[in-house]
Amino acid sequence: MSDSLGATCPSCRAALSRWPGRKTICPDCGEPIFVRTSPRDGARILVNDTGRREIEAHYERLRSIDAPLTGDIADAALKRKADHRAWEIEAARSAIKVGLYVEMSILGAPHSCPASHSIAADKFGPDNLPPLPLPNCSIPTRCPCCVTIRALDEPVRRSSEEIERDLTARLEALPRDEARALYTQYATTFQRLGIEFAS
Repeated sequence: MSDSLGATCPSCRAALSRWPGRKTICPDCGEPIFVRTSPRDGARILVNDTGRREIEAHYERLRSIDAPLTGDIADAALKRKADHRAWEIEAARSAIKVGLYVEMSILGAPHSCPASHSIAADKFGPDNLPPLPLPNCSIPTRCPCCVTIRALDEPVRRSSEEIERDLTARLEALPRDEARALYTQYATTFQRLGIEFAS
């Protein structure tokens, strides 16, 4: 960018005669002007020393994304992962109770550890689902893996009419509050599985 379009000093906002190609000094206020890449959109921008340090700190955080968390932050991250796994196991068991076959898997991310990639194609049930983070995970406090669950189209142990009759009988036999909680549990599970659950 060789012309002066948008070229202003980030400190005093004085117009510059041309867009600088590298670090320069503002002729009006004498403050340094740095040319940097914006983390927001990748555009070249002019920043003062404060802006330069903010951008460098941002990229430093990105470079250290795999650095382990520590203390209470690490404990909270591990608890969230364990809670997520427990919730998905309960969802799978709820589906199995009403006669559905389900399979579970560990879904990683491009930057997941090698341990997750090695079991990416494996299928599990609620009783043999590996813990999260995986035992040999190299980034346990920053583990991006999650549990996925889906219902299998075939085979289905019971027809939808049988499942509906079973649920109706269970709900009618329970106190109102417990029945509502059970209904919500199954409705939420079926919604996650992409199965229509009539009210």
